[in-house]
Amino acid sequence: MGVFLCALVFIVTGCSNEDTATEGLSSGKVIVKATSSIASVGESTSRVILGGVNNVTPFWQSTDAIAINVGGETDVLNYVSGAGTQNGSFRGTINATSGTMYAYYPAAAATVPTGKDVATDLSSQSGTILDAAKNIVMFASANYSTNPNFTFSNKVSILKLNMTAPANLTPSSTLTATIEGAYSKGTLGTNGIWTSLKADNISVSGAKVEVIGGINKITGYVVVLPGSNVNSLSIYVGSATATYKYVTAPYTSTSATIVANNVVTINNAFQTDTLHVYRLADYVTPAAANNSPSLLNIKYYLSQDHYWDDGRVGTGRKSYYRPDGSVGHIGIWLKKGISTYNNIVENVKYPYATTSPLANVRTSGLYFFLPALGYYSGSQYTNMYSTGYYWSNQNATTQFYTYDLQFDSSGAWYSESPNTNRELKWIAR
Repeated sequence: MGVFLCALVFIVTGCSNEDTATEGLSSGKVIVKATSSIASVGESTSRVILGGVNNVTPFWQSTDAIAINVGGETDVLNYVSGAGTQNGSFRGTINATSGTMYAYYPAAAATVPTGKDVATDLSSQSGTILDAAKNIVMFASANYSTNPNFTFSNKVSILKLNMTAPANLTPSSTLTATIEGAYSKGTLGTNGIWTSLKADNISVSGAKVEVIGGINKITGYVVVLPGSNVNSLSIYVGSATATYKYVTAPYTSTSATIVANNVVTINNAFQTDTLHVYRLADYVTPAAANNSPSLLNIKYYLSQDHYWDDGRVGTGRKSYYRPDGSVGHIGIWLKKGISTYNNIVENVKYPYATTSPLANVRTSGLYFFLPALGYYSGSQYTNMYSTGYYWSNQNATTQFYTYDLQFDSSGAWYSESPNTNRELKWIAR
């Protein structure tokens, strides 16, 4: 909104009943009283002072306009008064004489432009707090009147970036950022609900590095539509010399849906150019694992030397983030080169080899690593800290089951699991 921000506290102030002007029904003109709102971003006075002494509140500006939809017809009302306050007046012509009035800010949010499939497009932003204020989308409704009062509610959310910067990024760095996984496009209906949501990438041109508490932090403010999951975002931060990928860590053990009228601080994101982060989306049903090895391939792997890695500290140790945000190191090393194998040993459980020291296995380049991350079923993870489950691409003899590779500290084996389970997929190497 041409809004400025003030303690971004989602406070809705009351509207005055005094009208600066009153137009009759005969002219079709109305005066609208509009109250703006937005959520708190918890800014300190040393970093942001916009529109208030210690805060940032949404204030109307003289360039603002709102749209009113009555009976399916949309009219734009322009600013009259109230700049620099939360209570603004807008005047325009509305041809309807009855019905519920639906108000939108910005005015463009009320209609889908010609050649477009959604009314609101937030896929390009600067990342500043002022730009975030201008990009908020608000909605209100009221019974028909020639001078109605609208108390707007905020229909978007703000992602506040606050990630620890890599060592070579400093406050002098010029940064861009790309947000993946958040809803950036949609149309707000007269029921106040978003439809046609799309998670197109959000390009942020003005992310920056700031020193906060003595630590270099990547900062920025990004407006998103509600409905996506804060645990499933990827954030790419680019400088002139490199691009760094961050993924958001689980904020809760279950759902973390982004809701409207909220500020989500992204301060628990992992930089993944060295560590892989596993999430629920990595656990799939067999139908999504059709590129995994066959049962025969699994037998070939287990018939060769394979090693258990207990996660001990040392050169070549693998690290990864589990879905709950904890760091893991344990797993199995399988020998590369399955296309050269021609012998199979049939065992109920295949013991681990001990001929080579673990340090040599880790660094030899002859083996690849699969972490022990359990499986997902019945809305919970099982054996996430001890056992690996990896689908094959082959149906088991038991109906509605699929063969898989399983392993723990005692050995490795092939088995079969119900297709309702969600396990990890993998590829032959």
